[in-house]
Amino acid sequence: MNKINISDSHKNMIKGIIGFLLYFILSYSSKLPLDILHVDYVNLSMTVKQIYLISYNLLVVIIICLLYIKDLKKELMDFKANYAKYFKENIKYWLIALAVMYASNLCIAIIKYRMTGEMTTSDNENIIIDTLAMAP
Repeated sequence: MNKINISDSHKNMIKGIIGFLLYFILSYSSKLPLDILHVDYVNLSMTVKQIYLISYNLLVVIIICLLYIKDLKKELMDFKANYAKYFKENIKYWLIALAVMYASNLCIAIIKYRMTGEMTTSDNENIIIDTLAMAP
């Protein structure tokens, strides 16, 4: 019996490593298909770029889901049977985490205001706002 468990844990470990590597390799090579087809990514319109990236990321998700299809089916059946219990147990943790996030953001804003004397947004937020303005 121990041999079966060790074998299963090795299989899960290998599957986890493969999933991890697939995610990073596929994420960092998103422009590779365009390079192979000699498509200039820079000159594509924002709409085409967004459609391509959404499609590519959907393909990555499908590949990783296929790797874990048995586990996903088992977990989905468990979720269907116990969704009320899971929701009840986890909603309070989600609300606590949300409150902590808001409190920490408020503390950061106060500290930043006291140090610089101005209320500014982060560079990341500015990039997101600019992107949404270009491609709502």
